[in-house]
Amino acid sequence: MRCAYPGYGAAVECLRIAQDPLIAPHPVYLALGADPASRATACRTWLQAPPEAEEVARIRAYMTQEKALGAPRFQAMVEKALDRPAAVRPPEGPRGDRLADAAGG
Repeated sequence: MRCAYPGYGAAVECLRIAQDPLIAPHPVYLALGADPASRATACRTWLQAPPEAEEVARIRAYMTQEKALGAPRFQAMVEKALDRPAAVRPPEGPRGDRLADAAGG
């Protein structure tokens, strides 16, 4: 049986914080190395790597707009629970463009 919380499985395997017979290693994790020690090292290295600039910009965009960063399914769940949009909206043009559009010209 697989863990109901996939992220927890990664923490168990990569950080080796617990052993649970109900948690099966993911095939991608098994492909990281030939033995548990090399897989743990590869996973730990990946987890400790700094995020890429694009990822940081995306996180900041979601934080600035107070939106939920995640998969579309997660965002749909947040939208339903909060009764408000959860995805980042594209930036609008300069304020003058919005005023001109509102005035009809």
